Amino acid sequence: MIVIKEGKIPDTTKRFTCSNCGCVFECEANEYNVTFDQKEGDYADAICPTCGKRVYKDLIVKGENND
Repeated sequence: MIVIKEGKIPDTTKRFTCSNCGCVFECEANEYNVTFDQKEGDYADAICPTCGKRVYKDLIVKGENND
């Protein structure tokens, strides 16, 4: 294989805000789950490190018209 042009590895860090306790935290890809849902939209979820509740974050695709 010959690499013509090096690519960039995308940043997979996600920031979550807990609606239960207000904690703001960041997770790496191996610390959160991603669910692909055609009907409701894709989302990521993680466990809040402060209160232990599950926190959800909508995943918006860059360039997608989200009016």
